[in-house]
Amino acid sequence: MLLATVWFHVLWFLTEPDYVFCEYCNVADRRQTSHSSSYNTNGFPNGNSCNAVDGKPSQVYDDGTCVHTALETDPWWRVDLGNTYTVDHINISVRSDNPGYKHYKKFSNVSITVDDNYCADYSGPPEFSTIHKPITLTCASGAIGRHLKMIRQVPNDNFQFCEVKVFAILPSCGDPLEDWMCGSLCYNASAKTNTCPETTATVNSGNTGTAGSGDCMCPCSSIGTSVLMNVTKDELLEQLLKIIDDIKIDPDQTSLAKSKFTCAEDNRPSAQAIGSMGVIALIGVVTIIVLMDLDRYIRGIKQVKKLFVKLRKMAFGKKKN
Repeated sequence: MLLATVWFHVLWFLTEPDYVFCEYCNVADRRQTSHSSSYNTNGFPNGNSCNAVDGKPSQVYDDGTCVHTALETDPWWRVDLGNTYTVDHINISVRSDNPGYKHYKKFSNVSITVDDNYCADYSGPPEFSTIHKPITLTCASGAIGRHLKMIRQVPNDNFQFCEVKVFAILPSCGDPLEDWMCGSLCYNASAKTNTCPETTATVNSGNTGTAGSGDCMCPCSSIGTSVLMNVTKDELLEQLLKIIDDIKIDPDQTSLAKSKFTCAEDNRPSAQAIGSMGVIALIGVVTIIVLMDLDRYIRGIKQVKKLFVKLRKMAFGKKKN
């Protein structure tokens, strides 16, 4: 009976025309974002809202991938999902750099809504031992909408985190439908490539804009070429070979080789005299050593001569008269 039930479900699975595979899709990927304020360093805005949906996994603020607001009451962050979705759950990555400053604790007392519909609350802060893993929050049923918003309910503090992924159950996960720009990342939706906008971009106020709008910073736009992700394998190999050729060491250009070329014969009389005196001194030392042992050498020669005489007598006998 159990086997028959299993086969029934297998056959239904294979023949049911309305059945589709569904998967969790990150519907916040490279979407338009905003936040209540941007942290400034020497007049330069950092911690922009778009950093949370750039797809970069780094949890280090100096890598330019984290959100950071100014000190304020109830700082907030929002993402436009581009369509209406039923949000299933959310993953949030917090800062893991400089743990002594406890930046990871700046994600606490957070309330999350989807088009003003309640999704979840997070009291936090996370435990230090867990900061390298994303915080997963499951939305309440009825969290349906286009705009997801996170508010940190504090009287005078900032809001910090690095990456936000908003998951909805869809038949398939597609690419972002709109152009998007954040920092040096410039996504072209029609080409599905990270290319630079044609217009000169400027430093933004903390919010993302569409490519070419000029309200974000894209350093690559100044040279008018695609970023590395658009380079083909052949082009990348060509560039790599060029770099290898540039850094190749020429044996004739090393310091040792050059020193050989720059060395010249020393023809000074003093240098020549020193050389001659050295040879004479060496010959004198050898002569003295030979003279000291000359008597020994003579005795040795006489003994060798006597030995040869004995060997000759043994071999040929005494000479007959």
